Amino acid sequence: MIITPRERDLGGFSVRRVLPSPGMAMVGPWIFFDHMGPVLFQPGQGIDVRPHPHINLATVTYLFEGEILHRDSLGNEVVIAHNIASPYRQIVLDAFQKHRVMLNMAIEMPTVETIKKLVESQMGVAFVPRMCVQSEVASGQLVEVPVRELQVARKIHLVYPARRHLPHAAQSFLELVKTAGQ
Repeated sequence: MIITPRERDLGGFSVRRVLPSPGMAMVGPWIFFDHMGPVLFQPGQGIDVRPHPHINLATVTYLFEGEILHRDSLGNEVVIAHNIASPYRQIVLDAFQKHRVMLNMAIEMPTVETIKKLVESQMGVAFVPRMCVQSEVASGQLVEVPVRELQVARKIHLVYPARRHLPHAAQSFLELVKTAGQ
């Protein structure tokens, strides 16, 4: 018997499903046999699979070659985090909880520099401000993956020496920003 696979688009990536198949009634509906690839992605790129239910099934994927990091498996990936509680850290935690994805925050460090060094040493992955890793990304030491769902507005503050008065130019700028924001 020859089974012709049904091709499915998983968001820019094609999968050919052989099982389950109407012609193989003896094979249960819980066994999937798919053929994917071959495909070569650029660093930071990958399959953008649309959300789909797993209806409490445990999936097992055997790869002949290559590697896949499934979002459902992200809980196994070590996430290196900044050890200071902040609104930005909470946004990441809330996003993982909202999507019911486990977060394995096994390492917490006091500085972004330390976090970068651990990521470079392949100890895990990290969510960091882009400006903190621009040179490492430009040199190819790190690869960035934009997280469209986590667009965070950062609050900035103007600082000046405590022993001085706020300079006139800075006062004027702050007034201009306040007026424009109203």
